[in-house]
Amino acid sequence: MRLRDTDLKKYRIVKPELKINTNPMNKTALELSPEEWKKYNPFSIKTSSNPKHDPTIRDDALNTAQKAAKTLRETFGASKVILFGSLCSSADFGPDSDIDLAAWDISPDKFYTALATVIGMSAKYRIELVDPYTCRPSIREAIIREGKEI
Repeated sequence: MRLRDTDLKKYRIVKPELKINTNPMNKTALELSPEEWKKYNPFSIKTSSNPKHDPTIRDDALNTAQKAAKTLRETFGASKVILFGSLCSSADFGPDSDIDLAAWDISPDKFYTALATVIGMSAKYRIELVDPYTCRPSIREAIIREGKEI
């Protein structure tokens, strides 16, 4: 049995109208005109501002680093904590950057507990903890060259 238009109205069944797609970004690649191709860039990321120059992000990360350094000294006996990496230079630090710390004189049996503690201190930033005695020489050189004691 086939429904007629009068039956559809009687039972309040509405037929969907055919909608023509006019949005150029809902087209397939073959449907784009040369002008639309020029506008199309699948790899562009559009943001309202440059987050790398947001001072609040950097300040928040510095506070987190200082809290971690305090914990490393007071709880795990670190004699010195050095901040290095992108957080040392304000131009390079952004929301996806990590906090790099090197801690001196944490005993080997407490190092991984210290690492787990500082990693768990922030949900926003990944914190890396380096033992300057056992790390690669290139990392040790970077710590000495660009690091700042906190």
